[in-house]
Amino acid sequence: MAMTIRFCNSPLLQAYTHAIDLMPSGKSFRVAPSHINVYYNLANLIKNDPARLDQAMALYQQAIGMRPDFVEAHMNLGDLYLQMNQTLEARDSFLKALHYNPGYIDAHFNLGTALVKLGRRKEAEESYRRALSLNPSHIHALLGLAMLLQDEGRQKQALPL
Repeated sequence: MAMTIRFCNSPLLQAYTHAIDLMPSGKSFRVAPSHINVYYNLANLIKNDPARLDQAMALYQQAIGMRPDFVEAHMNLGDLYLQMNQTLEARDSFLKALHYNPGYIDAHFNLGTALVKLGRRKEAEESYRRALSLNPSHIHALLGLAMLLQDEGRQKQALPL
């Protein structure tokens, strides 16, 4: 915990916060891609502080609002939603990431994880299998699919994995 406290008061965090404070507010301005990264990077800096999850989510949403195809922001926002047990929102974030990058292996895996939590096991299996079709060695997708199959009593189907 002491590491988090030091990190939260770091000069880097203060610089990012100051940079965001200097940005214009409102919807009638254009932001250069390098400036959008300020929101994204600040969210990445604070997302591990449980007291600042809402702020990190808002920063990812701001970055996405400025650049809807910002796949990494959709992914990280989805991860935060999962962490906060907002599984439907997480699923939607991963689906948006896949809309912009259909071959994003981790998005398929994360979508599978969200779908398992939603009880949508057949769709979860499809997501895990899609991730594995793109990378047969994706360890997390292998494990997720194997656990799903085992939970359903389909161990024989899990063995070839």
